[in-house]
Amino acid sequence: MSSMQHLGLVGAVAILATGALAQTTTPEIEPNETKAQATTNGIVVMVAGDKLTGTTTGSSTVTPGAASADTWHVKTGPLAPGIYRHTLAITTIGTAGHTGSIRGLNQTDPGGALPSVIGTTDTAFQSSSTTTAIPRSNSWYGFGRGEELYYRVTGTASTTLAYEATLSTAPIAPVVVPGTFAPGVITFSTVGQTTVDTDIHLFDGNLVVVDDASNDDESVAEGGTGATLQSQLRRTLTAGTYYLAIGRFNTATNDNTPGTDDFGTGAVLDFPDMIACSSTTQAAAPGADYDVLITDTAGSVPVVVLGPVAEPFSIMFVRITVGSPAPPITAFCFGDGTGAACPCGNVGAAGNGCASSVNPSGANLAGSGVASISADTLVLTGTGMPNSSALYFQGTSQAGGGLGVVFGDGLRCAGGSIIRLGTKNNVAGTSQYPAVGDTSISVRGLNVAGNVRTYQCWYRNAAAFCTPDTFNLTNGLQTTWAP
Repeated sequence: MSSMQHLGLVGAVAILATGALAQTTTPEIEPNETKAQATTNGIVVMVAGDKLTGTTTGSSTVTPGAASADTWHVKTGPLAPGIYRHTLAITTIGTAGHTGSIRGLNQTDPGGALPSVIGTTDTAFQSSSTTTAIPRSNSWYGFGRGEELYYRVTGTASTTLAYEATLSTAPIAPVVVPGTFAPGVITFSTVGQTTVDTDIHLFDGNLVVVDDASNDDESVAEGGTGATLQSQLRRTLTAGTYYLAIGRFNTATNDNTPGTDDFGTGAVLDFPDMIACSSTTQAAAPGADYDVLITDTAGSVPVVVLGPVAEPFSIMFVRITVGSPAPPITAFCFGDGTGAACPCGNVGAAGNGCASSVNPSGANLAGSGVASISADTLVLTGTGMPNSSALYFQGTSQAGGGLGVVFGDGLRCAGGSIIRLGTKNNVAGTSQYPAVGDTSISVRGLNVAGNVRTYQCWYRNAAAFCTPDTFNLTNGLQTTWAP
């Protein structure tokens, strides 16, 4: 069996379903009033669906017993690299009067150009609200590395029955800015772009916070006027991928505030690998305006960033690429009559693959982002397909001299040594690779700088159409991987 025949066989198999994991409920261990006691009791590793449970009728962190606070040292289970919003929501069969909080630490501002100093005072960084879309919930953002935090539940005289705090997790897609920015000084500014009191933080391509690269209130030191509550950050950046996190005041990591910020006393978090926002504000439709202006030596690019509706503690992420101009992504091998003949005369529209039973225009594969080993943002997007499984794959050459060869109901364009990148389920006829949490194409395709690689999407088309085979393909793409 040839490699491509095997590819067709593999693609015909249904996508493996992920089995449901058993939920775990962890009861409190007294005493657990303080952070130190929480750690002594053990770090609770949680995945979505897991619960914490306990009983509290007060908020004391001094006197143990029923009226004392319950403090937990929580760690999320590892996930694929990506951006995730985690939420702990409190419920009870009794009186609903509990409050949850993410704990943090205080900061002091020594003044001048010196950075703020993180203190040792336990601080309520974020407190739950009874009026938010999910009452009594707390949320934070992690990156799949098992972030840790201190979480506290307090009660009232009427909360005599046990509470449960249940974890939910959702992947977050960043706003991707097309094109590249020139290495050197780059400025991120929400000044004049929004009226929201913003707080911004910069992360590198691995979603690790860049040290001292944050701004709450714009300052003269960051190139602003120092007159607004919006944010401006000016840093010298080398080639690579970067993420800008934008939230309302107070948004923080465990990094201290740089001396270039005009506000240096906001609370910070205890641990790395996470970011959180303290604001319970919930935007109405169409959502919160977090627009940002990004400026390099070539000029300014306004980026529209619309935050979610009715979601407290929200943070938006913007992804940019800094580096050389993107290598071209070239389409080839079309089922529109300009390439090899489609197997049944099922010619598609210009630039697409051969026609299918559900789309006489055929399916299309498009590429966006940058094919760069150091700053890989390449995304393959297939459209015009049935709502079925779709397999994205990489080749080392153009099949049929770039014209394609008959394969199933369409043309195989990517040839040579084949690597299967990933299988997706089409929704509304479309899918993409990579999606949030997927391995990048440079890594999954084992690429190095200088590789010339071809790409295509195989999709299942089960209806009786054209040949006895039950699959078809898009057009092909080719690009050269940059350093």
